[in-house]
Amino acid sequence: AGGKFGGGGYKVSGGLHGVGSSVVNALSTQLDVRVHKNGKIHYQEYRRGHVVADLEVIGDTDKTGTIVHFTPDPEIFTETTTFDLDKLNKRIQ
Repeated sequence: AGGKFGGGGYKVSGGLHGVGSSVVNALSTQLDVRVHKNGKIHYQEYRRGHVVADLEVIGDTDKTGTIVHFTPDPEIFTETTTFDLDKLNKRIQ
């Protein structure tokens, strides 16, 4: 959670006091994270807020960035789990 360590930071922060990803993890049935950094792809998997796969290197890459897949928990979000994709796209650029 939080911005980049060691300076830099992000253009837009969607988190709350650096806990954004922790909150998403806690409120999701599943969360999978892939980080492309320093020529490697790092992967970790969570279910209902708990680690189910240790952090591992799963490949090589010439890219940088983070990919997060998650499923909102329907037991918590009982009304809707629909997202405005245009709004999300603008926030993460």
